[in-house]
Amino acid sequence: MERCIQCDNNGIYHKNEKEFPCNYCLTGQLQAENGKLKEFARYVIRVECWSYIDQDGGDIQELAEKLGLIQQHTAAKDDVDDESDFEVGDTIYKFSDILKGDSK
Repeated sequence: MERCIQCDNNGIYHKNEKEFPCNYCLTGQLQAENGKLKEFARYVIRVECWSYIDQDGGDIQELAEKLGLIQQHTAAKDDVDDESDFEVGDTIYKFSDILKGDSK
């Protein structure tokens, strides 16, 4: 059995592929991501649904960045289209790996 790419210990691998972390590391990673998503969801509900204070979105974006849910990105040519409100070279935000992919 190969060693885990994250913790360097022998472990049980997803589909026995070397490039995946062991189940122990994967479980810890998923628990950390779940905690970040819960904190973000609670904040959004608290300030958007239960607060009388008007939010401008900046606080929500700041929290999402702090939690690693979004990342700063320098806009490239393929990021810009006719409907974009930014230009090549501008700093924009994109979803991090936690939020990429399909959802149900």
